Amino acid sequence: MLTDGCYKFELLDSGEDGLSWWANTAQGAGLIRFKTTTGTPIYNWNSDFGGQVYKQFIVGLTTVGLQDYILTDKNELNVFPNPTEGLVNIDFNLKSRADAEIEIFDMVGERIYNNNSSMTTAGSLQIDLSKFSAGMYVVTLTSGTEKITKKLVIKK
Repeated sequence: MLTDGCYKFELLDSGEDGLSWWANTAQGAGLIRFKTTTGTPIYNWNSDFGGQVYKQFIVGLTTVGLQDYILTDKNELNVFPNPTEGLVNIDFNLKSRADAEIEIFDMVGERIYNNNSSMTTAGSLQIDLSKFSAGMYVVTLTSGTEKITKKLVIKK
């Protein structure tokens, strides 16, 4: 619970390998998320961040009476761990309150997963893909006219 004001969040990692790193999956995985008191995601960081995450933000000091928590100026999509043996986390942040669609496609273009969120600023999903074959998949975030695509590898 934060009182109204200006804040700075900074996490430094002297190992410079973030909370999960594709080149060293044995180190484990972690995540950083800001949520409202009701559990609604406000902002998600990519856990493969290297040596630092940093964000300046304001709580409760709106100039036009809006209650949105928008902490980014561009749409963002994070997919981890990658590669995965089945369980994958997908986090997204939007630059404005909007509808968002997350889809996962196999390499022949068949959609194997779909999730829609209405009028949101961020979201977090955990999906079990263990029933699908090993190989390359594509994760997309579509919001309005913008689309972000990330590759995902399932290994067995």
